[in-house]
Amino acid sequence: MGRAPSNVTHGIFEQWGHTYRLQANMNKQIRTASFSFTVNTNAYGFRDRVPGPRALGPAPYFAFVGDSATFGNGVDYDDSFVGVFARFAVPRGIDVINLAVGGHRVLEQEKLLKDFLAVAKPARVVIVFTSQFILHFDLSVETLVKDGYLLPRDNWLIPYLKVRLQDASAVYGFFAESIRKIQAPLSGSLNHSSHESPWALPATVARFEARLTSVDELIRKVGAEPVYVYLPVASDLEADEFLAIAGKNAADHDLFQPVKLVKAHANRSGVAFVDLTPALKRLQAAGKPLTFLRDPHYTAGVNHVIGQVLAETLLGQGEASMVSVVGH
Repeated sequence: MGRAPSNVTHGIFEQWGHTYRLQANMNKQIRTASFSFTVNTNAYGFRDRVPGPRALGPAPYFAFVGDSATFGNGVDYDDSFVGVFARFAVPRGIDVINLAVGGHRVLEQEKLLKDFLAVAKPARVVIVFTSQFILHFDLSVETLVKDGYLLPRDNWLIPYLKVRLQDASAVYGFFAESIRKIQAPLSGSLNHSSHESPWALPATVARFEARLTSVDELIRKVGAEPVYVYLPVASDLEADEFLAIAGKNAADHDLFQPVKLVKAHANRSGVAFVDLTPALKRLQAAGKPLTFLRDPHYTAGVNHVIGQVLAETLLGQGEASMVSVVGH
């Protein structure tokens, strides 16, 4: 097909109990129909600028937690918003480490964070909430890892053959990503936003509150400070349009109920809360492309804006920001 050779003959994940995490000390070039980027992981198994050992401390450092948006899917580390944030933080004597893994939900990231906090003590843990990260807060899907690829534990053979075909064929990759692009904006959010959805039930809200409290306590137990960040995905910015496409009555839906719950919990619990919606709305209003052509993740340019906004918000007072809490 005239496609440049790729070293993606093996995936980037490893088995981790019933779920998965990134392989440690890895350098991998990822090429898809939508983007090409490099994934490096350090000795902790977290995404980083370069592979290999990573020293932490004695300088204070921030640990980022989240899903594929925080991982930086589609962009190199320096172009991810965590990497951009690090460029502002390091000159101020503050280091940064990124625990986020694409596809992880709150339960997986909480477990990964718990393991990390057993051997490390960050100054702040920045939890980046997207709508999907919030909506699946109590769901953990059992995953089989084979040759570094993520597969369903039941009936894994056909998906495995397909993913190997995708690795060798740009044509198949284009088809698979096109389907995912179509499904991504409307998957989940509309169903969960209905006033008749489980999110409208007090029991769901109570479980969500309990999960957030558990994470807060885990972080504070080691003397670290939790920080919440809400990062709307592109479809969140076009909520009214998607409701119209789906033929839904806007009065019957509250697409932002979950993030309202996150903000309310933060306010009650004394946790800093940063909402990135205004910054992304400004980019949208300027008519700038926010995502890749065939993938819903944000481009490098958008990641740069997010990283700069976070730096201005969390590092605006230099070292003094280490003893003051944004949002209090």
